[in-house]
Amino acid sequence: MECDDENFMKLKLNLNVLLLLLLSLPAMGRAQGTAFSYQGHLVENGVAANGGHDFNFILFDAAAGGGQIGPVVSLNNTPVASGQFNVALDFEANAFPGAPRWLEI
Repeated sequence: MECDDENFMKLKLNLNVLLLLLLSLPAMGRAQGTAFSYQGHLVENGVAANGGHDFNFILFDAAAGGGQIGPVVSLNNTPVASGQFNVALDFEANAFPGAPRWLEI
């Protein structure tokens, strides 16, 4: 196949048009979820805990006497090593509108 200047220019124009079309498409993105990671340190009788532990996480809108926000997140047999644990929490949509929140464990 022979490539002359006219064919080259047509190909270049077609590639430029294709590039412009691709750039004009809306960005394909994912909605951000409501889950987040929480890391904690658990001590039992003055010593860093080990083994599986059951946790209940409850979110409130005040430090004392506040209303509960979202569901209770119960996580059973959560691994704890040298006191350290890491869990994924999700109190559902609208739990964090920008106002302060307190977590009870």
